[in-house]
Amino acid sequence: MGRIRLSRCVAALVFCLLSEQVDDASAQEATAPVKATISGRIALEDGTLAKVEASLHSESFRNENGNENIYNSGQGRFRGNFSIEAAPGEIWLKCFVKGFAPTVAGPFTLAPGEKLENTLIQLKRGRAARLRVVSADDGKPIAGVSLQLWPHLGKSSNGQSTSIPVGEKGETELKNLADATYSVGATAPGFEPLNISNKTLSSDDVNELKMTRALPATGIIFTADRKTAKGARILKVMEGSNQGARTYHRTVAATTDDAGRFTLDQLSSAWQYLFVVEGADGSRTVLRNMQPGVEGVEIRLPKGQSLRVKLTGDLNRLPVKNGRRTIAVSQSIVLGPPAPAHSAALSGDAEVQPADDGGVAHYKGLVTGTVEVRAGDETVVANVVENGLTEMTIDLDKDKAK
Repeated sequence: MGRIRLSRCVAALVFCLLSEQVDDASAQEATAPVKATISGRIALEDGTLAKVEASLHSESFRNENGNENIYNSGQGRFRGNFSIEAAPGEIWLKCFVKGFAPTVAGPFTLAPGEKLENTLIQLKRGRAARLRVVSADDGKPIAGVSLQLWPHLGKSSNGQSTSIPVGEKGETELKNLADATYSVGATAPGFEPLNISNKTLSSDDVNELKMTRALPATGIIFTADRKTAKGARILKVMEGSNQGARTYHRTVAATTDDAGRFTLDQLSSAWQYLFVVEGADGSRTVLRNMQPGVEGVEIRLPKGQSLRVKLTGDLNRLPVKNGRRTIAVSQSIVLGPPAPAHSAALSGDAEVQPADDGGVAHYKGLVTGTVEVRAGDETVVANVVENGLTEMTIDLDKDKAK
């Protein structure tokens, strides 16, 4: 029990550090006051202007109503000179350049609208370290490990990560490390994901990571007419706990065989998981609360659960993507219970085909619940018709009728 409790504590802390903050950052930026401006140059150790491409990330801390709010923002890529806008407050500026150690400048305390010029970010070659990944059961090296590192710069490890493959012997050489602790994430087939925060990576000794074998979870997927669903995919959308959640862009976790059977072999008892099951015909359903060691789960895909949107009015009010008029379709799906209601969005675009009185768009693969459609300035929300076609009409000229 002690190991399980410790893993949950570590996992909760790592989620605070490693979770993708796209949704949170967007909400924060929307409420942030007028930004501050920081400009300067990125230089090599000898002081000359760097000609390599640098990726900048800003992180601002501000005390509001007794709480310290964090504003994160990816600032883009620069060569030599840079100018960025950041949320005011205590600002840290992080710089990531291939072939150099990650570095940080700051903190800078700036008020809304304030400008700071002649800021120097100096690049340095980093240190090296050896790392070995082994099984906690027998100490044997693990092949096929995917490793990610986040340096703890400033006050957190938010920012850019480095992905590093580990060789067949379970070892790799890390290069250009910062003089900082790191958050480390490791995944491998047949093992529970490993997440460690604030780990010191020694340059003097081989750093060893131990991964725990995962109990496989198995099941079978059927089509709506009870045939086995060959080639169906299980897509990981979110994993989380009471402390936070991390979203994924529909990462393929498993694919069914000819008999419709699947195995999930990288689950941890410390997390809850949210999956979307997608049939070969595009039908989808949600899979929750899969735990390691569960066997024989049966999943049935819905039949024809799709969307038809009729659009009236001026199609020129719709956005153009890849030369086509489109509408945006989105569904919110929730992780819990028992964890808090962390939610993720299933979204996509549907192409609009012109018609005599407007246009028509089709979208398949709806999951049970509600669906939101954004067409230009108009938004419509509807309940999904179970095992059938959900239809709606959107008037693009609605404002003209008022």
